[in-house]
Parts: sequence; C-alpha cells; structure tokens
Amino acid sequence: MDKNILKRAKDFYAIYCSSSEGRSWDNRPCPPWSKLGDAVQRHWYTVAARSLQLQLGDTNADMLGEENEILPNTLAIGHLGDDVRVENAVRTWTEYSA
Repeated sequence: MDKNILKRAKDFYAIYCSSSEGRSWDNRPCPPWSKLGDAVQRHWYTVAARSLQLQLGDTNADMLGEENEILPNTLAIGHLGDDVRVENAVRTWTEYSA
C-alpha cells in the first residue's frame, strides 16, 4: 500500500468516527484503526485511492457532482489484485453509484 494513500485512509476513517460521535452504523463504538482488521483497512484504503483519482485529474472540475459517471481507474481499484476482482469491483461500483 502507498503510505500517502494509507494516511488519507486513516484520516477518512477518523473523520467518519468524528462525524458519528465514535459510533459505527450499528451504534457500537468504532474501534481504533489498528483494531479494524486488514479487510476493513483495505476498504478505507480503496475509498482514499478513489478520492485521489478524482482529485488528481482523472476528471475536471466541471464533473464535480457527477462522480457516478467516472469509472474507478487503476489508482482507485488496481490494488485489488487480478483482472477478475477489478472487473467485479467495477460492476459492483456501477450498481451502487446511481
């Protein structure tokens, strides 16, 4: 994992915790980053990578608000592994990005 994207992922998790008063979706206390587990940390990493994709110019300011029309690129989901996982990620993103 890229250390800068990882820093952003940790910050996104922290801001999520701050906006939810430290509670998860099911009202349990949010664990510290170090206790999240590898899979959940990787999910937050993917969110951070996607934010960088949008910020770094895979799009332009005119597209702001139309992120659901911009496919995730290799920066955002390439770390997921093989082509099948990436294809599945794009398909899932398409379903949820309405």
